[in-house]
Amino acid sequence: MPNWFAELAGETFAPLLWVVFVAASVCALAVVVLLLARRTQAGGSLLSVARVQRPRLAVVETIGIGERRRLVLVRHDDKEHLLMLGGHTDLVVASGLSGPERSGADETAGSPAPALQGATGMGTARTA
Repeated sequence: MPNWFAELAGETFAPLLWVVFVAASVCALAVVVLLLARRTQAGGSLLSVARVQRPRLAVVETIGIGERRRLVLVRHDDKEHLLMLGGHTDLVVASGLSGPERSGADETAGSPAPALQGATGMGTARTA
C-alpha cells in the first residue's frame, strides 16, 4: 500500500480501503477484457467504428398456397429469390431476381409482384 494512500485515508482505514480499491480495479479490468473479447468474437475489429448497416437478408413477401405450401420472396443484398416452402420438398422457383427500386410511393402495393403471378399459375385476372 502506498504511503500517499495511508495519508489520504488515515492509518486505521487505509488497509481496508486499499483492499476495496484493488478489488474494484480488478473487477473493472475484467469487465474491459470481457467486452473486448466479445467484440472480437462477434467478427468486429477493435478499431472499427460502429456503423448502421441495412440488413443483408429480409423476407419481402409471403403468399400461402394451399394448407401446407407457401411462396416466399427473400432479398439477399440486392438480389431477390423466390422460394416455395412446405410439403415434402422446398424449391427455389427463381433466383437472382433484381429487386424493384424502392421510392417514397410504391406503385405495386395492391398487386403481387410479376414473378409471383407467373409462379402461382394464377396470372392476371380477366374482366368480362
